Amino acid sequence: MTKAGNKKAFTFPFVAFVAFVAFSASSCSSRQSKRKLVLYTDTPESLTLELTKRFEELYGIEVEEVLEGTSWLLTRLRAEQNHPIADVFMGASGTVPGVIGKREGLFAPYIPKNFENLPVQGGKLKLRDEDWYWTGFGFAALGLAYDKTRTPWDELPNAWPDLAQPKWKGELTIWDPSVSGTATLFLVASLWRYVGQGRPEEEGWDNLRGFYRNLKKYAEEGPPAFSVSKGLVRLGVHLDNQFLYYRKKVKEGASDLSFYLPQESPILSDPLALVAQSPHPQEAKLFIDFVLSPAAQDILSTTFWIRDAKGRACLPADHPYLEAAGGSKDFNSRCLAGQILIKDALEMDFDWMAASFDRARVYWQNHVEE
Repeated sequence: MTKAGNKKAFTFPFVAFVAFVAFSASSCSSRQSKRKLVLYTDTPESLTLELTKRFEELYGIEVEEVLEGTSWLLTRLRAEQNHPIADVFMGASGTVPGVIGKREGLFAPYIPKNFENLPVQGGKLKLRDEDWYWTGFGFAALGLAYDKTRTPWDELPNAWPDLAQPKWKGELTIWDPSVSGTATLFLVASLWRYVGQGRPEEEGWDNLRGFYRNLKKYAEEGPPAFSVSKGLVRLGVHLDNQFLYYRKKVKEGASDLSFYLPQESPILSDPLALVAQSPHPQEAKLFIDFVLSPAAQDILSTTFWIRDAKGRACLPADHPYLEAAGGSKDFNSRCLAGQILIKDALEMDFDWMAASFDRARVYWQNHVEE
């Protein structure tokens, strides 16, 4: 009895201890084996969260989103290059960051599933890197946000250099180029208009100095369209995807906010890239495939241009250009409208623009800002 009693008294805590250890090991193993990835992006927050939520539901892979401006994200990728934290870069400020990422060894090549036959170029649009260091997941145009009640159509500037005219003094805003890839894109595109015509770059800087004199201030409380909607300025330099995202959130006066593309406006692919030495490369590749899939493209199409089955870049249904042109909002009409805009877009040298990206921002800070 004594031995049996002792054995019984010993068995219960021992079994409980073993069960606890087994549970702890299982729990630890589960935590360690949980699949995840880190996404660096400047896409609009609610759109990004909708994408990552859908991805997590489909694949059970946790996504940690780092949402910042393009210039800041590039700086962080450079600082972390020897010990990467990010797995995927998803840029919404045009093609140039993709070219920079390849040049500086920040990205690794990856051919997305079902996109093996995607051409490098589609008219004036660069659809992907020649060596697959990035693939365009959507398209955007750089233009101007304005309020139709304060700035009639016939008063809008015909061409980008017109923004340096005295009539616009105190009526313009843009994000700060020190943190914004959109603003830096505006700088290098403005310079390229002159350089691409064989004219001195300094002529471009003279024009940008005139633009700077007309700035009321940088957009700080929200996107440039916020300052326009509040009546603080008449024009705000914007990518159309940023503008559409903001207008959907406006509760009052949204119908008065519109978007305009002056002559030779930049229209660009937004790059999706695998980060070099990604900590979670298989998860990252799966996410890239997902973003290019029809399900994700349908989500993106609310603010981004997307590519149809024929390879055409198609406008979002709520794009102001469709309103101005008086055209239908059916998908085919949106694709036809996209081709018209691309035909009139600025022809760009992305290698030159990428090589000038940081240089232009530094020169702006040191020689233009006062």
